[in-house]
Formats: sequence, C-alpha cells, structure tokens
Amino acid sequence: MTHCPDIFFAGNQEAFASKTVEVSGHKVLLVSVPKFNTTGTCVLVNLRTLECQPVEFSFGVPPPAEVKSAEAEAEAEAEGEK
Repeated sequence: MTHCPDIFFAGNQEAFASKTVEVSGHKVLLVSVPKFNTTGTCVLVNLRTLECQPVEFSFGVPPPAEVKSAEAEAEAEAEGEK
C-alpha cells in the first residue's frame, strides 16, 4: 500500500472491538466487525471523529439455526396430521 488508511475494517469476526493505533505518524482506527448473521450486530463509524459503536438488532426473529424453511414447516405439519 502506498497510503495509510484512516479506517481498517476486519469483517466476520466473533465480536465487536475498536482501537486507534499510530502507524508512521498517522492515526488508524482498527474495527472488528462481528458476524451479522449470528450476532445481529453492525458497526457505526463517525467519519468526523472516528468514534465507533456497535448497533444490535433484535426483531424477535429466532437465530438462523432455529429458522425453518417453508418446506421443513410443511413437512412438520404433514407429519403432525398423520
């Protein structure tokens, strides 16, 4: 790289984290962005101040492992009718 970035993102991480480091006299914000499909978390970054914070979404939707496809639900209903 010929230029140092102001923000460096690492996605699909286990958890949110952020840290400011100095590289060759330039401040760089390091941001660990968690896996959205398992955590329901995204990250907001203020581009003026480089402050960041996680935002968690929860809609009462079951985690992905518990979500059933329409076919699976139909099969479960068919088995229940037998």
